[in-house]
Amino acid sequence: FHAYDLLLDPSQKRKLKTLKPNIPLIGTIAVVLLVGLIGLFYFNIFHQNTDNITFSDSNKTSLLVLPFELQSKGDEGNFMAKSITDHISTTLAEFDELFLFDKSSADYFLEQNFDYSDLNSEHGVQFLLEGSVQTFKSKIRVNIKLRNLEKNSIIWTDILDFEGNDIFEVQDAISNSIIENIIPGALSLTVADARTKQKFTPEVHLNRLKGRVAMESGTAEGLYEYERLLGLNRELEPNNPYLDMDEAWLLMGQVWFGFADDSANNVVEAYQLTLNTVNADPDFAYASNLAAMIERNHLGELSKACNRIDKLLKISEDESNISMVANLTRHCKEYQKSLNLFKKVLYKAPHFALWFKKDYAWTFLISSFDNDNSDYSEAKDYVKSQLLKNYSEDGINEMWMTMLGYINFKAGNKKSALKVIEKQKKMDFPVNITWKDSYPPILNENENFKKDFFHVLNELGVEGLK
Repeated sequence: FHAYDLLLDPSQKRKLKTLKPNIPLIGTIAVVLLVGLIGLFYFNIFHQNTDNITFSDSNKTSLLVLPFELQSKGDEGNFMAKSITDHISTTLAEFDELFLFDKSSADYFLEQNFDYSDLNSEHGVQFLLEGSVQTFKSKIRVNIKLRNLEKNSIIWTDILDFEGNDIFEVQDAISNSIIENIIPGALSLTVADARTKQKFTPEVHLNRLKGRVAMESGTAEGLYEYERLLGLNRELEPNNPYLDMDEAWLLMGQVWFGFADDSANNVVEAYQLTLNTVNADPDFAYASNLAAMIERNHLGELSKACNRIDKLLKISEDESNISMVANLTRHCKEYQKSLNLFKKVLYKAPHFALWFKKDYAWTFLISSFDNDNSDYSEAKDYVKSQLLKNYSEDGINEMWMTMLGYINFKAGNKKSALKVIEKQKKMDFPVNITWKDSYPPILNENENFKKDFFHVLNELGVEGLK
């Protein structure tokens, strides 16, 4: 945090007489002013470290872990409550997708007794984890609640009882339970529905959730962590057919991130592994969605993928699967169905993954072009709303600006379009440079749209894209 700048308006300075200066008086005034300025400086710092505690990273989901409340007497209980809170915070801090408010912020929020609405609207807290600890002899009871402050709802609550356990076992058990619910509850990342969750041991299910978060990071480290966790799961459940699909995701991840030695072989192997899972459980949406994705994007079998739509609409319930069906229906030119699915996800999880937000925006543009619709107002509003979030991913804001330039041009406002494109050219990752080697692959879905999009950019001074 930075102290406020102190500005003095010259027009408001006191005019001094040119007669004999009163040195003692001037000295006294100077001291008083200095003390006042120092006081104001510290006052501003104090308030910026408290009142201005605000989450502002749109790439992440914000979570506040309040100190667990002790509902029993005794120093041992105090130690237990504090150690549980610290361990939970340390464990959750490992997830880059989460913005975790630090301990001093949590203490301040608690002292000020903010209500849930203020925490969300004034300080950007999206999710709140709170709990209490009760101890009696060797028995420990922990109550936990996870709240979605944006929707003012409790999305998970649990009571965990322990007896005769040491503090470390209790901490680990509580952290695992929280992770198992934070990942789908706050990050909206799931790996199984209630039915298929029972197909795994608790340890394997937890590893799969951690692997999903690792894969979503889109980094080499994340992919290696996913592979490590998959290896552990293969050892624990070597004959589980659902893990074939998990291995398929690994192989496709190597293709997408550029780590595959033989991309074509990875795709063929991944497809066969995916079909193994589909055949074992035709109602498992993740496997059928992955099969459709491979078919339409890598095997040139769009019609086969499109034939899966009716089934996928029935079995896809969580945000990840619905988003994949939304992308499939767009590729199959069922645009209104695709937009409705995207809107459904946005309503259920407005904080959902950035790839989803990008795909949603492209769907607006592609559908408007293919339907020969000159009304881009909804697309423009959405793209502008994303620009305001100022994501930190390299090149993302330049992409939003480029989309906005295209929209302005299609709406007949070339002058405004030129201004937007010129502005993005001065940013860190302008598309006229970064897209020459690799442009968004979603453009390859619709060759006519891609030609029109690049033609408009060429008209606006972005050359060399094709």
